[in-house]
Amino acid sequence: MKKYSYGSKLNLQRLKRQTILVPVTTDDGGDQVVDWDGLDGLGTELLDQVITQTNTALSKLVLLTTPPSHT
Repeated sequence: MKKYSYGSKLNLQRLKRQTILVPVTTDDGGDQVVDWDGLDGLGTELLDQVITQTNTALSKLVLLTTPPSHT
């Protein structure tokens, strides 16, 4: 069974074992810290992709559902 298939729904035990990887950067002290700016940029990029794909799909739907004009 795949990790995220329907039959392996997330529960508290699975969530506790889950590792979530995030982008990191090195601070001035040489320590690795979460790259919040990079993570924010990634979120913005993904949202832009979803918006573009949604608008494309909606445009196609409008074309399919618009009756032809008889001029």
